[in-house]
Amino acid sequence: MSLELLIFNISIIAAGAVCLFFGVSVLTRSRARINIIFFLLSLLLFFNSIFEYLTAMAPNPYWARIWFMPGNATWLVFFALLLHFSLVFSGNRHKWAPLIYIPAILMFAVFNFTPVFISGFSMGNKGYSPVLTGTYYIYILFYLSYLLAALFSVFFVYRTSRASYQRKQAAIMLPAILFPAFIGTLFNNLFPLLRLQSLPLGIHSIAFTLGFVAYAIIRYVPVPQNISASEIAASSAEALKDGLILVDNKNIINYANSSLCKLAGYLLYDLQGEKIEELLPSSSQVKTKSGNTVPVEVKSSPLRNNAGFLYLIRDLSALQSTQEAIHKLNAEQDLLVKREKAISFFLLRLIQGNDIEQLLHLWDEIEDAGKEIENTLRPIYEMTIRRIKSQKKQDDITPIIAQKTESIKSLTAILQNKKETLRKLQEGKRE
Repeated sequence: MSLELLIFNISIIAAGAVCLFFGVSVLTRSRARINIIFFLLSLLLFFNSIFEYLTAMAPNPYWARIWFMPGNATWLVFFALLLHFSLVFSGNRHKWAPLIYIPAILMFAVFNFTPVFISGFSMGNKGYSPVLTGTYYIYILFYLSYLLAALFSVFFVYRTSRASYQRKQAAIMLPAILFPAFIGTLFNNLFPLLRLQSLPLGIHSIAFTLGFVAYAIIRYVPVPQNISASEIAASSAEALKDGLILVDNKNIINYANSSLCKLAGYLLYDLQGEKIEELLPSSSQVKTKSGNTVPVEVKSSPLRNNAGFLYLIRDLSALQSTQEAIHKLNAEQDLLVKREKAISFFLLRLIQGNDIEQLLHLWDEIEDAGKEIENTLRPIYEMTIRRIKSQKKQDDITPIIAQKTESIKSLTAILQNKKETLRKLQEGKRE
């Protein structure tokens, strides 16, 4: 046994293991039908790689035939399953889909139990392989028909699907399926049929296909495929911030989401079976477990076939608190404006005041207006009182000063007269 032969046949098992890895990767993402079929495809190729290795490394032609038979079976079933996969991918769920496996079973019987396609086994540079007959091209056309049908189904999805993710998947799958159809047919079948030197690359090329198909399935999926519509609806209901209640046509609560349970303080099983009126005494209040009421906004919608009603309940307590805070703020602002206007009004009268009696009366009005206004204007009031008192003192002194001034003027005139008389007397003496 040459090292080259051993390495090549181990590469076949490695290719099968890679296929199985792709299958497990897809299956762990989802248990959807298409993912399960893809996993089965990878599993068939893994077993095929083992049987192909055992066939090539068989000790004699007898064991080569023994190992070739299950390998041939997995290969034929693989192409039938590939067509099944493409039908599921396109959304066609025909009742007759299992019939596509019958031709593969018949071909397996003809291929292995009659000399129509192979006449025996011989040792080549890659180990034991079947000796092909001239009618082997029928076998090639047989599995190519499966491939072409699968290609047509995927192409149909690419051209007609309304879902963008499906068209993207199909765009990747089409060349991935064409590649092994060309490489596998050329190296695995036509070259041996024409008695040319061949290199069995069928499973290697299929590994390439499965890798790209796995990428398409994993990469372009809108939602996890194993989630049902009811599960999506339930998750959406639980994600709502508003409360949600489902009641039957007798107003009996069947379901309430977690937001509603949190708002009312109940557990779900506490509410199930209760009348909706127990929870909603009015269209604007929810009665909590503690007996308190919470302001809410309630919207209802009938279910199909008169099955009941769906209630959406929005908690307005936070909105009410906000509105109360706004009202309080507006009231404080109005009070502030009134206070500022009052201060301006009284301030103007204080500045213009010149009579203490009037100021005392005005101060009584200021005291009635409030403590804040009183405290604000007190310094100005006291200063104004001092100004008026000072002005009054000045007004009282002014007549006295005027009288004294007149007296001084009279005395000055008398003195002036005396001086004039004295001057005249002095002039008379000289004469």
